[in-house]
Amino acid sequence: MRWVRTWPARIPVDRSYVVDQLPRIEMADYNYVPVLEQLDDDTVIVEWDIAVDAVDILRFSSACLAEPDRVRVAPYRLFPRSTNLPETVWAHRRVGQNPPWITEDVPECDLFSFGLVYLPHSIVTRYLATKPEVTGDAIFSKWHHSQGLGPVPVAWDVRPIHLHY
Repeated sequence: MRWVRTWPARIPVDRSYVVDQLPRIEMADYNYVPVLEQLDDDTVIVEWDIAVDAVDILRFSSACLAEPDRVRVAPYRLFPRSTNLPETVWAHRRVGQNPPWITEDVPECDLFSFGLVYLPHSIVTRYLATKPEVTGDAIFSKWHHSQGLGPVPVAWDVRPIHLHY
């Protein structure tokens, strides 16, 4: 299992970002297809504006290795600046729930964001076999859900920080 950080070709103006030692995969227009095509192993993706500490890296890695065939996510907040919602929400969602956003300590989600996500290579390969031209986390997670591959465990004991607030 490896860890990588996705990185935009251009950092948007007035946005904070993380500088660390994780290998970067640059992406254009937030299209994850070229990113997914570069993954040759089970991989944890951390987006460019998500901070995660060393203890949480170890904790999340252990959880992923315990169930290596399941996608897994860590919770992080989405702020009104990025969602246009009136309040802060957790990044992951449940199907058939209104509002769809999970609340603290809900153990699983159906739809997930790529802020901090573990993707088994077998699932990435299966997805790429559908020949997507463009994808983002919403498209990928809807496909994942439609294939009956979920629900996805949420690692509430890992708390990455989303710097877009």
